[in-house]
Amino acid sequence: MGAEEDAAISVLLIEDNEADAYLVSESLANSQPPRFKITHRDRLSSGLACLSHESFDLVLVDLSLPDSDGFETFRRVRESSPSIPIVVLTGRDDQDLANKTAREGGQDYLLKRSTGGELLKRLMRQAIDRKRIEEALKKADTRKNEFLAMLAHELRNPLAALECGLSLLKAAGQESDREWALTMAEHQVRLLARMVEDLLDTSRITRGTFQLRRERVRPAELIERAVDTMRHFAQTNEHRLHVVVGPNLPQLEADPSRLEQVIFNLLSNAFKFTPQGGRVEVSAVAEGGELVLKVRDTGSGITPDFLPHIFEPFVQAEATLARERGGLGVGLTIVKAIVELHGGSVEARSEGLHLGSEFVVRLPTVGADDAVGSGPSSLQDRPSLGVDGAPERRRILMVEDNLDYALGLRRLLESAGHEVQICNHGLGAISQAPAFVPDVILLDLGLPGMDGYEVARRMRENESLARTKIVVISGYACEEDRRLSRDIGVDEHLAKPVRFSDLLRVVTETGRSPRT
Repeated sequence: MGAEEDAAISVLLIEDNEADAYLVSESLANSQPPRFKITHRDRLSSGLACLSHESFDLVLVDLSLPDSDGFETFRRVRESSPSIPIVVLTGRDDQDLANKTAREGGQDYLLKRSTGGELLKRLMRQAIDRKRIEEALKKADTRKNEFLAMLAHELRNPLAALECGLSLLKAAGQESDREWALTMAEHQVRLLARMVEDLLDTSRITRGTFQLRRERVRPAELIERAVDTMRHFAQTNEHRLHVVVGPNLPQLEADPSRLEQVIFNLLSNAFKFTPQGGRVEVSAVAEGGELVLKVRDTGSGITPDFLPHIFEPFVQAEATLARERGGLGVGLTIVKAIVELHGGSVEARSEGLHLGSEFVVRLPTVGADDAVGSGPSSLQDRPSLGVDGAPERRRILMVEDNLDYALGLRRLLESAGHEVQICNHGLGAISQAPAFVPDVILLDLGLPGMDGYEVARRMRENESLARTKIVVISGYACEEDRRLSRDIGVDEHLAKPVRFSDLLRVVTETGRSPRT
């Protein structure tokens, strides 16, 4: 009986006519499942009192009651319980009143004489479903607005720091100020780039386009790189970082950059919510054909009601959990997606508020920790060197309509010894390239007049450019963008903003042979 009661739809019927109330109760009781549990009240006052201390799935209300009449009846019920669907069941055939209740949130307006048991049951079920959809949409809209406000806040922080640094550089003050401004700017640009990548990753996850580039990897090396990245942050905030990695860990068939991102995100989360002087522990062991990675902290912990939602995108706990310390609320969502794409699982644990937390990642392994797949890069991927041991000079055509970015990149490339020519639109690049004979073309996709894909396609059709390496540098950098580039014959597709060290490697490494 208890299970049946739990499955029943709970309805508050506010109806002063005993005969009508009896007919409604009987018709619902004798109808096909689902079952309905009816609570009857004959006055608005007693119905509102019932709503104040009991939970219902739906309110079925007559508008003509001894203590209230017309729209006022509906209004008071709605104000009392705005999240509960309300269906009006009345003998008053009034289209204006029906429209008014609908505009104010009523789910249906039914006439007693034309609504039988099965029809009433179906309409009530639909009313409940509609209300749930409405509430879900409202919740999603609220979450969206909260996220946009949070995103604006997170973007303003690095932009404010960059503005401060620019002011220092313009002032031409002490050398120490200049060095600080440059170091700070580099850090803030990386922070902005990571935010953009996190947002793009979240979009790829929701669209189902998130992909991996698998290879044999050693987990100890991934952990070491991620820990090294976060070590400065730990020292700055006086965190105690303890790392225990088991010997001879088996290898993984995995995307190394994505797994490093998992470890980085978990460490970043732990440091963010652990107070100064707290402890963060990282451990990795092999267990039953799996790698078990744990990140544990002594931080603010996670409340039991929030724990089931910890991996949902754009969800953060209340400010009382110190979640105001920053972040977009997508880091753990990305962790879960990456781990599950690798065939693994991730679990969050916490005893409660102020009791720390632990994240446990399990990944399938593929064999012993030998040298397979983990040696140095092949020579064909290394930069080509000239006779003096320095990277060979390249002739570079840069096709970029953002002049500030193009001029800055040209200065950097010229400082590395390369010759650079800039063109700010596609048609001009197509006409200039055969005469300039570049070794490398750096190509943006979003160009005026002709997009970068068409530019690359036409350049690949030109025999004089057959040995020219084409490198796309663009803000359009999802997997579909990269696939289109490969199909056209683009050699590399890099996402803006690209680190200069990475760009320099791509420009100077062998691939399509440079001219002599």
